[in-house]
Amino acid sequence: MQTKKNHSLLFLLLIVAWTLIVLAGYYYYHKPLTVEALPAPLTALLDVLLAGLLLGLLGGLGRWLWKMVHLPRLDALAPLERATLQVTLGAGCTSLFWLAL
Repeated sequence: MQTKKNHSLLFLLLIVAWTLIVLAGYYYYHKPLTVEALPAPLTALLDVLLAGLLLGLLGGLGRWLWKMVHLPRLDALAPLERATLQVTLGAGCTSLFWLAL
């Protein structure tokens, strides 16, 4: 029983070692990230962060407007519905502001 367990463990270690050798060889010849390619993922990350910031600002504006106009309470809604309504209200008012300019 112990010998069979040792053979299984040895076989597993050989598979892992072979996989690591093949991956090391692949990444040696196919560089995954070069200095020239570095700005692309960082630009995408910046875009995602700016979109999140914009949604947060629009949601805050929508929440403030919701309280100012004395619309029905948002407590009865699910959190995702509440956030969607707040962002929508903030985005709508911001769009009307830019349209008026």
